[in-house]
Amino acid sequence: MKKERNMQIPCISICLASAYDRHTHISHICIFITYTYVSHLHILNIYKSRLARRKT
Repeated sequence: MKKERNMQIPCISICLASAYDRHTHISHICIFITYTYVSHLHILNIYKSRLARRKT
């Protein structure tokens, strides 16, 4: 879990930095992509934990 969170931080910061140099609509797209990416990771983690519980 810690590794996944550490991977998200540079991704978000790169998006914000690139959006600052260019137009504002790029920042909205980047935030949307990172938000969906983070939420998908969260859903995957829940799914993995449920599978692990069923095996035991």
